[in-house]
Amino acid sequence: MTEKNSSVFDNVGSSLNELYRSTEDDHETEIVESASISVIGEQERAEIDMMIATAKRYPRTISKFVQQARSLALSTPQIAAGCSYAVPKAGKTITGPSIRLAEIIAPSWGNCRYGGRVTDIGDRFVTVQGFFYDLENNVGVSVDVRRRITDKNGVRYSDDMIQQTCQAGVSIAVRNAIFRGIPGGYVEAIRLEAEEIALGKRDGLDTQVGKALGYFKEEYSINEEAILRTLKVESVKDITWGHVSRLIAFRTSIQTGESTADQIFAESPGLEKKAPPKAGRQTRKGEAPEKTPEPSDAQEPEKETEVEGNDTTEAPEPSDGLGI
Repeated sequence: MTEKNSSVFDNVGSSLNELYRSTEDDHETEIVESASISVIGEQERAEIDMMIATAKRYPRTISKFVQQARSLALSTPQIAAGCSYAVPKAGKTITGPSIRLAEIIAPSWGNCRYGGRVTDIGDRFVTVQGFFYDLENNVGVSVDVRRRITDKNGVRYSDDMIQQTCQAGVSIAVRNAIFRGIPGGYVEAIRLEAEEIALGKRDGLDTQVGKALGYFKEEYSINEEAILRTLKVESVKDITWGHVSRLIAFRTSIQTGESTADQIFAESPGLEKKAPPKAGRQTRKGEAPEKTPEPSDAQEPEKETEVEGNDTTEAPEPSDGLGI
């Protein structure tokens, strides 16, 4: 009995019978009764009580949850490939379970509600909130996420881009809330299994490396040199299965809106790019070569906000199911 509806959750625990208004003359607090709001609040509370009672009557079985989640996540290499995301930040690559895996885990967990909404659109950032409510255990989690809506030059996005950013932020917030409400041990075990399926080791490393490089070149015009620089390797021969797994996770991050190809494959300080010698002049023997300017740093990662009792991270839009 899983639902995605934020209206009920937003009103849980709030006082809907009374609205308070401070008078300007004597600064005393005046209570204003609202019959219509009170009726709506009673209906929503009754609905939640009914769902909690049903969850208690039909409790989840952990073995059934694991079996169902594994059967969905590991059903095909394409689905398994979408279960992890990866984004480069501060010279490191951050990986974790994606929104695609959250969409598998939450319904399999059962007896829960989850959703998200935009809470604020400012001049430079949008703030969104995701929630997860375990009806059976009566535990709720909410997560706030901020997303930048200006480019590197400080120019504000267009309305369409802001809307896309909001949708991406909602997906990220929902994902983080789900994985805060469901034990991470189960999630990580299923994610690692999916990662093995996605690698497709039966085809051989060289085949998978070729597919990965060809995918990013064809879909996003990312050349081989940029990929090697991001992976911090010298040549294609140095790419391992771990690097292939990272490339698959990069693809998921781009498809779900977690990041963009330009952000992922920006100039990385991990492997300096060798500059060709200037035309008409070669470095003489014993002469110190000219210093190659260091590549520009990637855009500074957005700072994640944290609300008291809540955690914030970032991930959104449906993937097309393409595998590398």
